[in-house]
Formats: sequence, C-alpha cells, structure tokens
Amino acid sequence: MVDGVVSRLLDPIRPYLYAGAIVAILALCAWVWRIDSLRASHKEQAASIASEYAAFRKEMTDRTAEALAKEKEQARAADVKHAQSLADVRDDTDRFIAARSVRKAAAGCGASPAPASSGVPAEVPAQTVVDNADVRTCGDLYSYALDAYEWANGAVK
Repeated sequence: MVDGVVSRLLDPIRPYLYAGAIVAILALCAWVWRIDSLRASHKEQAASIASEYAAFRKEMTDRTAEALAKEKEQARAADVKHAQSLADVRDDTDRFIAARSVRKAAAGCGASPAPASSGVPAEVPAQTVVDNADVRTCGDLYSYALDAYEWANGAVK
C-alpha cells in the first residue's frame, strides 16, 4: 500500500528526477571548474607578484650598490684631498712656528720657585708657551676637522 502511494506520487515527477540529477551534476561540475579557475588565477597572481618583487629587489640592490660605490669614491676623494691639504697645513704650521718663535718643550721639570706663584716675574710680558708638537697636532686636527666637515656637507647633497 505504501508502495502504491509513493509510486503515485513519484510517477508525475519521475522524468524530472533525471533532469534534476543532471542539473545537480552540472552545477557540481561548474562549481569545481570555478574553484579550479580561481586557484589558477591566484597562482598566476602570486607568480606575477613574485616576479615583480624579484625585479624590485634587484633594482633596490643595484641602486644600493651604486650609492655605496659613489659614497666610497667620495670618501676616497676626500681622503686624497685631506692627504694633499695636510702637507700644506704642516708647511703653514712650520712657518707659523718660525714666525711666532714657538718654544720647544722643556726637557725636564723642576720645582716652581714659590708654591703659590706661577714662577714668572711680573715684568716679563705675558706670552703663551706652547710646545711645537702641540701646535703641529692642533694644525693637523684642524685640517682633519675642516676636511671632515666639507666631506659631510658633500655627502648630504
């Protein structure tokens, strides 16, 4: 009896069941095709992004290498300029020492004549006593500082 009722209910829609199954299979195929096409497009995009990144990375590496080479050349040129100017500064320092009669350092040190005084009589004119080596060192350091300042200003540009 139940068989007869079910068969009466299914008889009018039986031709549509096959069509429904075919539609369901086609929908499943379309869904799988869409997933595969999305996967393929994502792989293509990932490959495109990877190649763009590789090109960008190569360009940045090349630019960095160029900048580093340029800075090394500037530093080498600054060192050469400093070495050339140092000889001139030392000649100028020697002329300064000769013109100003800069004194050499004392060979030994003795006790001061009076514990509370400087040991220089009041009638002697005040004169700065600087060792030749100190004057030369000051000249060298001034030359180095000036060249470093000029190099730094050139590196900023």
